[in-house]
Amino acid sequence: MSDIHGDLAALESVLTAVRHVRLAGIIACGDHLVGGSHPFEVWTRLASLGAHLTCGPKDLALAALDHLEGITPTTSEGQARLEMFLRTRQAIGDVVCRRLGDLPSTLVVSLDDLRGVMALHGSPSDEDILRENTDLEDRVASVAEDVLVTGANLLPFARRISQPCLVPFFNGADGEDEDDDPPLLPNRDLLVVNVGAVTPVAGMTDKGRIARAVLVGTGDDGDVHAWGADIVVDGARVSRRVG
Repeated sequence: MSDIHGDLAALESVLTAVRHVRLAGIIACGDHLVGGSHPFEVWTRLASLGAHLTCGPKDLALAALDHLEGITPTTSEGQARLEMFLRTRQAIGDVVCRRLGDLPSTLVVSLDDLRGVMALHGSPSDEDILRENTDLEDRVASVAEDVLVTGANLLPFARRISQPCLVPFFNGADGEDEDDDPPLLPNRDLLVVNVGAVTPVAGMTDKGRIARAVLVGTGDDGDVHAWGADIVVDGARVSRRVG
């Protein structure tokens, strides 16, 4: 999951919706605390779950507020954003702010001791957000793991990309290149998953506020799949999309 933004009700709704699932672990891809009314409670809840956390831009901004003393916004919107950051910082305290700043921008965890999951907030390329309708193959070409999980996008998606394998080329014993061509390996599949945002946008549906999260795991065919969930906050009614 990603983009909880201090919304404890949305986080608890997501956790309630998957309470019947035996989870190997929980990954939260950044922007954990700024924006909601319960930032400290969200932090302690994630800690109690042993969640793997990556750092988002708003997490970095919270950690950097000490270096922005005397800043004067030039617009009312900027003033409102600064006040929101200052309220969040006051609610969570200096220790949590420092811990937010120490979170890794990228982490890799094991899915099942055979396959790896890379997680980050935005994109492995320079662009901040990974979108399905972009040159996705080029932007994830550097990922060596089996699954890439990102956040920062309200609209989740899952897409399987076939990538060529990199094969090391060895010289012959005499220092000359061997005559034989290097072995050709089949393309490897990378499952790219953007998990959407836990923080719901008010009025998205007539059912109420919708939070989003994604389950990633091994299917009956032995391959890795993603199951998306639209979760009604405080209702935990779930409709699933298979990716």
